This record gives sequence, C-alpha cells and structure tokens, in this order.
Amino acid sequence: MMNRALLLQAAALNRQGNDIECFNTLQKLSRVISTFPLPDGSAEMELVAAGITKSAGSEEERRKIFDLYVNGTSGEESQIIAEALGLPTQ
Repeated sequence: MMNRALLLQAAALNRQGNDIECFNTLQKLSRVISTFPLPDGSAEMELVAAGITKSAGSEEERRKIFDLYVNGTSGEESQIIAEALGLPTQ
C-alpha cells in the first residue's frame, strides 16, 4: 500500500524535524490520491488508519502532519488524508 508507506515516511520525517521533506512526501501522497481516488470510508483507508495510529505516533503528531498538508496544498484530499491518519473527520 503506497498510501501507508508515504504516510509512514512523512511521520518519520516529521519526527526528524524535516518539514520540507515531510511536505514533499505529503504532496506525493496527494498526487497518488488524486490519480487513484478512493471514496470516503474506503476499506483501504480504514486499514491504513489502523496501522498509522499504531506506528505514526500520538494524535498530536498525526495532527501536525495533517496541518502541514492542509496549510501547504489546496487541501482537496484533506478528508481522505485525515481518515488515513486516523483523525476525526467532519
């Protein structure tokens, strides 16, 4: 699952304090999601979220990754990114 790998890479870069590379990784994820869109509540994103919540740190860390994504992109895929990070969606 490329989505999971990119999110884990973004989390690792975030922990290292490398915001620029973290953002670049999130942009790659955004391109993947826009090229191969998934519906809200998809089974793949549920599986990704289950793994990410265990391995990508606290909700605060995942929220920081999400905020970096939203603040640096058009945010078109923000709902699916939040879902993939295991964050509450609207």
